[in-house]
Amino acid sequence: MWPLVLMLAMVLAGCQTSLFKNGGQQADSTQNSTDSAQQSSTNPPPSVFNTPKKPVGNYKASKVTGTYAGKKSVNRFIDTMVKKHDFDRRWLNGLFSTVQRQNKSIRLMDRYAPSKKKKNRPADYVGQPGRGSWSRYRRQFINDKNLQRGTEFWLSHKSTLRRVEREYQVPAHVIVGIIGVETRWGRITGDYVVLDTLSTIAFDYPRRSAYFTKELEEFLLMSREEGVDPRTPRGSYAGAMGLGQFMPSSFRKYAVDYSRDGVRDLMNPKVRANKSGSAYRKVKWGYSSNYTLRELSRVGVKPRKKIKTNEVSLLRFANYKSDEVWLGLNNFYVITRYNRSSKYAMAVYQLGEQLNKRVRPAKSASRESLLVLGES
Repeated sequence: MWPLVLMLAMVLAGCQTSLFKNGGQQADSTQNSTDSAQQSSTNPPPSVFNTPKKPVGNYKASKVTGTYAGKKSVNRFIDTMVKKHDFDRRWLNGLFSTVQRQNKSIRLMDRYAPSKKKKNRPADYVGQPGRGSWSRYRRQFINDKNLQRGTEFWLSHKSTLRRVEREYQVPAHVIVGIIGVETRWGRITGDYVVLDTLSTIAFDYPRRSAYFTKELEEFLLMSREEGVDPRTPRGSYAGAMGLGQFMPSSFRKYAVDYSRDGVRDLMNPKVRANKSGSAYRKVKWGYSSNYTLRELSRVGVKPRKKIKTNEVSLLRFANYKSDEVWLGLNNFYVITRYNRSSKYAMAVYQLGEQLNKRVRPAKSASRESLLVLGES
């Protein structure tokens, strides 16, 4: 079993683009990765990074003005940062006086919020996606242009990927696949001021306020530890940053100084399921499902090749004319810890597989898969 993939996608964080834009103290790009419980010799002690430093930025005010003037939740947050983390109150007042409410972030949070509407579905409905949904999703990521860009990215960072693969035992194609799906290898990292987006959702979006208030706290700690002006980092509409789109808490927990220069910079076979009888329709699908091979054989599903494990998840992906049925092994489940979507994990897997065949065809043909095609 691999270490968590989340930690390893950060290795190439500083290889292509910088987290910092438009002023502030720009740090040298570095590569980041590892599990805090399995630190390698490349990772300095956590105290090197978590030692409080003086915050960067010439901010000072006796009270918060501007968008969040007089807002109780902002004042309570400032109280917490002063008491809990020894931040200067006048500095925080000045900083939050600069924050601009991001209405677009609110609209996008609403757009992607889970739907509460009940749909009329048959009693045996188990979450089958709409016809062609996988075909459309897959096409966004696995196409000629992306395969060319992914190949170029891999070849540009070949030595680093080889080193990471050797040290952490995580396949390079999975790391490259995650970065490709997340940001197209650094081409789409977001241009929102992270301080503004995190503050907006923390203070003006009650449904997710608790989570984003915590991320705002982590972000200010991260900025202080890294010597970065909090108004400098850019990211997504929800505050995710870098090639792998990490939230501040993930950065503080998992990022390491892979280049050992004292800086952590986040940026710098298929089956047609046409024979689905009642037992086949009623099984539980998805990355969190868990079956023995014997249980699946009873409903007519079996792997097309021998596999070493007896427990798998059952995955179904809807194309226009038929479904693909896959048996997910443990390391496929690991990818879903990064993003809890079977489609996301399958896109990462298939994109990485295609790139692997281009960059190192011999190794691609010889290694064990994360998934096995099923047949019914």
